[in-house]
Amino acid sequence: MDRAHPTSLVIAMQLLNAFLLLAFSVYFSVRAYPLVAFFQEREVTFTYAINVGVFVALGILALVGWWALRRKKLWGWLFVLSCDAFVCVFMSYDSLLLGLRETYFQLAAIALLSAVVVILLLMPDVRKYYSGVRSTQAADLG
Repeated sequence: MDRAHPTSLVIAMQLLNAFLLLAFSVYFSVRAYPLVAFFQEREVTFTYAINVGVFVALGILALVGWWALRRKKLWGWLFVLSCDAFVCVFMSYDSLLLGLRETYFQLAAIALLSAVVVILLLMPDVRKYYSGVRSTQAADLG
């Protein structure tokens, strides 16, 4: 039985993670609009703008990581590993800070998906695949 290589699953999950981060930033900005329009306070507007900006930046970083994984770059493996670990810790901390009753389902889902991507990236087959890419890229230079 021929099975797909785990790297294709990692690449697909990274793309899903990027789209979820970008979609959550759009959801957050649409949901925050009535509060920003109602209060008209600089601090409230600034806070929501920073929150949306953070999610957009994380989504763009996830898309860059997806692109690098797709192009079979070794730095992409390291980049996605560090970015997804950061996203997982950041979302988990944010969820814990809000409390269990106030936690958004989207934050928990993104944290869980990022943790799964990190675990899949650390699988021996995936690590060997991207470390083998490094040796072939170095051989092409010589």
